[in-house]
Parts: sequence; structure tokens; C-alpha cells
Amino acid sequence: MRQAVIDAFPGVSRSLEGFVQFPYLDVKGYVTTGVGCLIDPCSLALRLPWQYEGSVQYLNEADIQLQWERVKAAVSLERAAVRAFEKLTQMRLSVAAVDNLTVRRMAQDEAVLRMRWGTKEAPIPGFWDALSADAQFGILSMAWACGASFNFPKFEAALLIGDFARYEQDADGNQVFAPGCCAAECLISTVGNPGVVPRNALQQQLFVAAQRVADQELDPSVLHYQDAA
Repeated sequence: MRQAVIDAFPGVSRSLEGFVQFPYLDVKGYVTTGVGCLIDPCSLALRLPWQYEGSVQYLNEADIQLQWERVKAAVSLERAAVRAFEKLTQMRLSVAAVDNLTVRRMAQDEAVLRMRWGTKEAPIPGFWDALSADAQFGILSMAWACGASFNFPKFEAALLIGDFARYEQDADGNQVFAPGCCAAECLISTVGNPGVVPRNALQQQLFVAAQRVADQELDPSVLHYQDAA
């Protein structure tokens, strides 16, 4: 993974997902914490260094499971604001623990992504490492929201040939992304999950930058998505 991605991803994820130090239910009813990290089933929560709110004392496994189950059962709060879950438990993660969880989740996703292109027995040598920072970031964002085994066949086909972003004009003469390129095919469904709209916009911006890196032979180790086009 490009170092620029490692450095930027946690902060950008906070802006997209928020920053939560307690467990809550996401829009699909899964127990979650940090910057949108699933801790469902409970075995995932048991691996984390939970502390009592306002204390340096750590919870034991029995306490973690008891409080986790309290959150899991709070289906009436599922569509409520995240902060509605804050008073359900006394279990909290430190800022450092949340950051460590984010980095570990990134590494886990990357391990799967490295095996995605080619075959399981023979992934394309060096494919992932050769991608620009912008392209890696965009793919990791998709993995963060959908899981590293996400199924976007048209996106994958475009990725394999380096077709990151192309444009065409719609019936009204507006410039839009051409179907079949990464920027057009990276969109995550917003049905029942309108919060993903900013992530979709970011991903398109990243793949536009990835195309610019390829076309203009820019430094692939640097993130260019915030540069002027």
C-alpha cells in the first residue's frame, strides 16, 4: 500500500464515517464502532481494548459481551443518530485504539485485494503495488464500505485495463462519466444508505486523479485527487 494512502485514509474516513469510541448499530443493524468498523459478531469486539468510560480500567470478556448484546438488541435505535447509543454502554475505545483498528482493517482489506485480480492461485504479479495512490485509495474506499470481496464486475474490467475515467456528453450536452470506466462503475448503492453519497463522490474524484496520473505520468506515490484538474 502506498504510504500516502496509509497517511490519509484514517482522517478521510473520519470525515465520511464520523469518529465514534463506543459501539452502535449501523443502518443494516450491525454493531459498529470507530470509523465504521464492524464488530459483529461479538468475537470481533472481544479482541479490542475496551475501557470503562472515564476510566483506565479495561473490561473483561464477560462485560464486553454483556454490553455488546445490549447494543445489538437496541433495534429501536437502529435508525436514530449514532449518539443515541452512547448511553447504552460504558465501554469505550481510546483514540489510539480507534486509529489502530482503522489501520488493521485497512491491512486486512489490502490482503484480500492483492488476491483479487488474476486468479486465487496466480494473482497478477505486482498489479496492486503498481496502482497509483489515488487508485489504491479509491479501491480501499469501496472495500471499506462494501467489504474487500465487493462484486462490481464492470468496475473490475475497467480496472484491469487502466480505464479509470472517461467522459461523454449526455442528451442535454452535459459532460458525464462514460459507462464502463472505473469512475462510472465505482458507485455504491445509496438505497437505504444515503450517507454513502459523499463516499461515491470521493471515489469518482480519486479515479479521475488516477487517470490523470496515468495520462500525465505524474508521481504515482503521491495523492493527486485534491489537485486542480
